[in-house]
Formats: sequence, C-alpha cells, structure tokens
Amino acid sequence: MKNQSKTKYFLLIFLMMTIISSMTLIKAGYGTDPSGDSEVADVDIVRLDVGITQLKITLVKTPSLNNTEHTWYTYNIFVDTSGSAYQSTSDEVWEYCAHFKWYYNNGSWLNDSYFCASRYWVNDNYQKQTGAWWWNLQTKTWVASDPNQDVAVVNANTISFDITDAIQYEGPAGTDAFKWIKAFANGGVDLVVKDTAPNSGWIGQNDPIIYPGKTTTKAQTTVFTFEWFIFALIILAVNIGFRNRRLK
Repeated sequence: MKNQSKTKYFLLIFLMMTIISSMTLIKAGYGTDPSGDSEVADVDIVRLDVGITQLKITLVKTPSLNNTEHTWYTYNIFVDTSGSAYQSTSDEVWEYCAHFKWYYNNGSWLNDSYFCASRYWVNDNYQKQTGAWWWNLQTKTWVASDPNQDVAVVNANTISFDITDAIQYEGPAGTDAFKWIKAFANGGVDLVVKDTAPNSGWIGQNDPIIYPGKTTTKAQTTVFTFEWFIFALIILAVNIGFRNRRLK
C-alpha cells in the first residue's frame, strides 16, 4: 500500500511539473503574409508578431539599402487595444504605433525609431492622459516629447520593439484578467506605402492576453482555463492525501 501511495504522489508531482512547464511556454500571437506581394523586396513583410512585451516584423530578406533607388525605407506597426473592427492608418483607430525608418542623409544611412501613443495613454488608475506621447525605454515611462532613443532592434531581416509595460488598456477598473491586442504593419519607400501585412486583417484580434507580462495565442487559451483548473484539483488532491495520511 505504501508503495502504491508513493507511486500516486510521484505521478501527481509529474503532472504538476508538466502543467507548470506548459504554462511557461506561452507565446505571442503572430500572422504571416505572402512573400512577393510587394515589388520592393526591402519592405516586403512576411510575418508580424504581436504581444504586449514585443512587436516584431520579419521581412522577406535583409534590406539592401541603395540610395540610387530610394532614400527612405519606413516601417510601422499600428496597435489597437479597444476592439476596432477594421484596419486603418488613422490614429482615430489605433492607439499606439511602433515606427522605424532608414534614411539617406549627406552620404550616410541613418535610422530613427520610436514607440508612440497618438491620442492618449491610460495610467495605472485608468485615467486617460490625452495628447501625443512617446515611450521612454530607459525609464519605462510615457513622456511628452520624443526622447530620441533607438527603441527598435534590427537583426538581419527582423525589426523588433520592446514594449514591456508600455501598453495600457481601455476598460473599467478590475477587468485586468484578460485583455485584447491587435495590430497590423506596413512598409514603404520614399514615403509611399508598398506593403501592408497581413492581408487577412488584424493579427491578435482573437488572441487573449494576460495582463501584465503574459501573452498567449488563441490555440493556447486553455492554458489559463482548463489547465489552471486541473492544477488546482491536483493541489487539492495532494493536500487531501497528506491530510488522510496524518489521520491514519
């Protein structure tokens, strides 16, 4: 009997470790876009990753900057958290924008990037601060003027933005458990948009997010429903098992 009890407890512990490990493998939502749907490969976006800790676009290839062809290469990721039904480059639809550009100036290629809130940002007390704001990556605060930081990270054919703690949400106090985020991106040359991604619409529209700091895809929403329920049952079973052993 004692060996059977030990086996049961080992199985319970194994199940607990399996569930806990699965909970740590939560990833942000993403969507793909066809390659070759832009005549300018340098701004052809083939993937967009959306999460509340990072935004990232993947291009079909590492850009080859050539001032004989273009002098500006611009990329934007527009973020909405209020549930807008359609994509738009108007800041009446989106609340945040991650922006990166390369530009040719006086014989050199320079770059500039920022993460901004176009209409307002919402503080921890759910109060809207209206106006244009820029995210200060060093202080993790919103500021009233562009701090001129290089907030984007370029790695070969990817451009990513660390937005940890930056995004707040519309909604009443006490509704932090599940929030929603969605985004789309575009790329252009010489201030002319050449690609919008994804073609299928917003990315992340149906991907619930745990606030703050946890993201999940739609396929993984059970991590925070069924698996947490099973985890609670296992803890309860272990407690009952130990209590019964003490009573014997």
